[in-house]
Amino acid sequence: MIRWGKIFLIALSSVLVLSCFGCGKKGPPFLTAYPAPPRVDTLQVTWKEGIVILEGTVKGEVQDKEQITGCRVFSVWYAIDNPPCETCPVEMKGFQEIQGKVVVGTTFRCEIEKEKRTGIVYFQVRLLGRGGAVGPPSEMVKITELGYGRRS
Repeated sequence: MIRWGKIFLIALSSVLVLSCFGCGKKGPPFLTAYPAPPRVDTLQVTWKEGIVILEGTVKGEVQDKEQITGCRVFSVWYAIDNPPCETCPVEMKGFQEIQGKVVVGTTFRCEIEKEKRTGIVYFQVRLLGRGGAVGPPSEMVKITELGYGRRS
């Protein structure tokens, strides 16, 4: 016959051993000390001699000029004969971070080196702020060999 004391001791030891393998850092949750950067509106994209120029306006006034530290440019390429449908979601697989001044007043402008190739390229931008804060995504824009347009 098994004694209840042994069962209790085994159960207690199991709980203590398993608690060592918890889910990670324990502590109270904290919000970021810095506010999220604003959103880029009316995003437009153009190609110019191996450079992609992304321009738009910043929604709302930027209170602190040092709040925005750069931007994250998401992009994805599709073959011209195999584009996604207009209502299909487009998955942005890669991004490039641009550090430095990308906002002056309420105007956003960013240049990245990217060779033009036949096809359709979708772009989306998120502003970066102090403390690793990431702003909301802009609308998605696309550019093809025939020009550019906004994806609604």
